[in-house]
Amino acid sequence: MKLLKTKELTEFSKMVGANLRYIRIHKGLTQTKVSQCLNVTFQQMQKYEAGTNCINAWRLTQLAKFFNFPVSDILDPNLIMRMCSYKDKQEEIKHAIEDDEYEVKRKVIVTETADGGVEVGFDPSKYEEFADEYPAPLSQLENDPKMRATYDAILENKK
Repeated sequence: MKLLKTKELTEFSKMVGANLRYIRIHKGLTQTKVSQCLNVTFQQMQKYEAGTNCINAWRLTQLAKFFNFPVSDILDPNLIMRMCSYKDKQEEIKHAIEDDEYEVKRKVIVTETADGGVEVGFDPSKYEEFADEYPAPLSQLENDPKMRATYDAILENKK
């Protein structure tokens, strides 16, 4: 009997895949390097990270050992948000507005709201270097906060 993929399984696979991708990129590794070390195909690694294929427990354990990262963290839906300090980023935005440098430096549209808050608009051109990796048009990143956080962390580390 073939099991059908449920919505919950699909969402779980995508979350785990996003976490794996974030960890891999954070560690400065390519999909090719990871797939070679685990003796899987490059395409299989792509499928794990995209959430197309659900990763089994054995492979998850191998990846955790390879990345030197706890399995529980890989399975944590809040991993990327925990590792990216949005509070720090919000402070940086506020200071940059005062210096009038943020729009140029980050390629993000920033406006001050009437109540003195900060509103950050989305500009997909910031992520152009990831166009060959992201499966959808870059404009879809606006609705994909985990991948945006992953790419933002990569861009931040390149500074």
